[in-house]
Amino acid sequence: MKQTLTFSGREIFMCAMLSFTGLSSAADPAPVLPSDLNSIPAAVLSPQGVAARQAEVKVEYAEWDKLKTGADCYGDTTKYHWSSIPAGLDGARWSKHDAKAGTLQFTVKEPGLVFMAVTTRFGKSGKTGDWQKGLINAEGLEKEGWHRLTQFDGLRNTDVTWIVYYKECGAGESHSYRTEKYVAPILLMR
Repeated sequence: MKQTLTFSGREIFMCAMLSFTGLSSAADPAPVLPSDLNSIPAAVLSPQGVAARQAEVKVEYAEWDKLKTGADCYGDTTKYHWSSIPAGLDGARWSKHDAKAGTLQFTVKEPGLVFMAVTTRFGKSGKTGDWQKGLINAEGLEKEGWHRLTQFDGLRNTDVTWIVYYKECGAGESHSYRTEKYVAPILLMR
């Protein structure tokens, strides 16, 4: 049974970000990152590396799982597996939905960075039904302030390639995203 999840990146690891910024302890203020994270090495941008700046989020209808090669991609089938995971994402936690969930819904509890991965199929999953209402594409995500994180290109499962985006989100924000008919976007956290 799926449940509502709450996760705070602040509670886990800060080591890569601390070593990158020279901060010495978790008591120090959160590091300031440049607006274009594509200029920072992937190891620092991994969910492990930016844990000090990750938002606390509540995700609906999902369970958290570890991202690793060979692991099941969906909560209701063992047919699909993660086949390629960029080094900076290996072992990150991700919001695991059922194969045909379609929509990612989350609420930001504490402000910070949110990492979201979407498939490259943007709307290419059939034309029948009313699932296209609320559909968003890459341009729509960018208009809403999401930025593509090119260091993590290469995230793949058995049948699809994923694109990773990030956004600074404020407390109280609620989001609902659908990019295709069946496969819901996922959140990546540490």
